[in-house]
Amino acid sequence: MPLAAFDLATRSHAPFSSYAAHADRYRLDTTAPSLAVRCVVEGQTLIVPDCAAIDGFYFHARQANYLRSVIARPMANFCEDGITPTRAALLIDTDVAWFFQEDDREALEILLTEFVARIDLEYAICGLTG
Repeated sequence: MPLAAFDLATRSHAPFSSYAAHADRYRLDTTAPSLAVRCVVEGQTLIVPDCAAIDGFYFHARQANYLRSVIARPMANFCEDGITPTRAALLIDTDVAWFFQEDDREALEILLTEFVARIDLEYAICGLTG
């Protein structure tokens, strides 16, 4: 289940219409997983340079207007409550095709490792301080 999000274009914290409409694709045991689930199950960073080039990538037609390139990074021991580890994924997308590319994997992995550590720390502090 999605935990948090932020959409820069709309300044919204609730852009999860795909999850609400396609919850079955967000189950770990699904046969047609979302990118977030694939990332968690495979335990590796997934880079999609051009979402439009992948048949069946979009849940609805409007996504083609704003979901053009995405990166998904696993968070193996994420603790929402600061105590109980669970598997999660960090996804970052953009409306610019080819923004995230395999050629940049090493640099992206370094940046996302730092970002994931900060997210883990923020949730740990919130969970432990109430």
